Formats: sequence, structure tokens, C-alpha cells
Amino acid sequence: MFVALIGAAASCGSHTDDECANDIDVSDVKVNAPIVRLDNEMFEYKKDAASFTKFMDKYPLFSEVFLQRKHTSEDEILCQHMVKLLNSPYLDTLHTETENYFGNLADVQSDLNKAFAHIKYYYPNFQEPKVYSMVSGFSTDVFVSDSMVVIGLDHFLREHTRYKPQMLPDYIQRRMVRSSIVPMIAMTTSNKYSAQSPDPADMLANMISWGQTYYFMKKVMPCTPDSVIIGYTGQEMKEVEENKAVIWKHFVNQKLFFTNDHFVTTKYIGERPHTFEIGEKCPGRIGRWLGWQIVKKYAEDRKLSLPEVMKLNNAKQVFEEAKYKP
Repeated sequence: MFVALIGAAASCGSHTDDECANDIDVSDVKVNAPIVRLDNEMFEYKKDAASFTKFMDKYPLFSEVFLQRKHTSEDEILCQHMVKLLNSPYLDTLHTETENYFGNLADVQSDLNKAFAHIKYYYPNFQEPKVYSMVSGFSTDVFVSDSMVVIGLDHFLREHTRYKPQMLPDYIQRRMVRSSIVPMIAMTTSNKYSAQSPDPADMLANMISWGQTYYFMKKVMPCTPDSVIIGYTGQEMKEVEENKAVIWKHFVNQKLFFTNDHFVTTKYIGERPHTFEIGEKCPGRIGRWLGWQIVKKYAEDRKLSLPEVMKLNNAKQVFEEAKYKP
């Protein structure tokens, strides 16, 4: 049975000196990735299609990669759609709420600079992407490509807006806060450095792949609490740590590590409010957390660099040689 702990939940947005103890010195790593505030500027081009065309001309990368401008007659339809959206009372309200809550984004910019500096330290050829913020009408939370990052700030308003994303469950909305913006960018960025298959076939491959993702995130954001990295509350994180032997025993007894049953794998890897098979207090995605612990044990025992960890592509070997057992 998954035992609930008694006590106040730890803050998900704070960090301690212990969490930063192993941080590397990136003070000499130069980063240039200012957040371009399109969440303000886009609304200056909402008069008509001709006006919005000027916006697209001013920001060609954003328009071509994110808005998918094609420089054809279809652009007129795109512009008309965007003008209609920008003039809707719904988006205007989201715009006002976004500006009231986020202000100048100094905290997000600082966290982003630090994360990019750490990535550049481990991967010197890393080129900072252009970074844009916008009000997307809940259509985008974070979009990441090699050349560009787009942050849909309205997705991270939570209780600071009268609206909610209609298709997003409450247990996912709960973790969509401003302190999760940069971790989400780091999570998606990790994919370009992973040697794992983008679509792992079995439970163990999924676990190790997610373990590498969280390991990457923690290395490039070392002062960020583990709870924020994985998207648990502080209390959930404490309960998982307290019950890690229970979690391990469940995976062993149910012979879960080597199952290739997609339905079973989804129960432990996919988005769910809880992993009820272990206990009603056990948070969802617990297989990802366990994979993180296995990867961390394997990497720390062998003193591997971050690039070496991300190149690992044999999940069975990592699992067996890590000899993780809480």
C-alpha cells in the first residue's frame, strides 16, 4: 500500500543550497536569447490582413516556422484568420490577464539564460534559438524547434485567468505554472541529444528514455527542485521518495520491466492523475520517475558526462548494470 505522509507540502518553486551544490560554473558561457514579446506586439497588427502581413514580414522566422506562412495566396486566409483571432474579446481578455500576471518576464528570462548556458557548456556547438512569447488562445504551451522557441504564456496563467484550456485535465493544468516554462523548454530540447528511439517499444525502453530526459533537465537546471523537473507537487515528491521501495517491489512482483504490452506501459508511463495499481496516493507517470533513478544511478556510478548519458541506447544494459534497488 502506498503510504501518505503527514505534513505540509514542500514549495515546488523554491530550491535549497543542497540542490545547487553540484552546479557547474557557467559564468563565462555567453548566451544571447532575449524573449521577444510578441504577446504585446501582435495586437498592434490586428487592423486588417494588410496590417498583419507587415507583422509577418517583420518576423519571417516566426511566421514561416510557427504560423506556417507559405508565401502563396493562402497567406491571405492566414492573415484574415489571425486578425479575427486578435480582435476576439476572448483573446483580448487573455492578453490583458497575461500582461497583468507576467509583467516583464525577468524571472523566466533569467532561468532561460541559465539553462541555455548549461546546455552550451555541455554542448559547445549549441546555438541559442530565437525565443518568442505570445498569447495563443491555449493553442500552444511550448513549441521548440532547432531555430525557435515559442512560449504560449496564457497556458501558464492557471488561477490568474477566468478561462481554462478545454481539453486539458485539471491534474495537468495544475502543473502549468510560470516556474514550469523553462523546464518544459529543456525537456523538449533534450530530444535532439537523445540516442533513444523517439517511440520506445516496451516499458523499460520508455523508462530509460524518460530517465535520460529528466537527467538532462536536472543537469541544465541543477537548482530546480526535482518536483518541478517531473511535474509533481512537493508533497507527491516526498511521498514517492518515502515509498520508493514499495514502487520498486511493485514493478518486480508484477514483472513490469520487460513487458511490451502497450496498455500496461501506458498505465505507468502515460499521463494519469494517479498510479492506482500501486496506491491511490501514488502519482501518475511513476515509471518515468523510476527510470530517472535508474539512469542517475548508472551515470553517477560511472561518472559519465551528460553527452555520454544521452548517447546511451541500450535500455536493458543500463537497467542491468545500474543495479538500482532502493
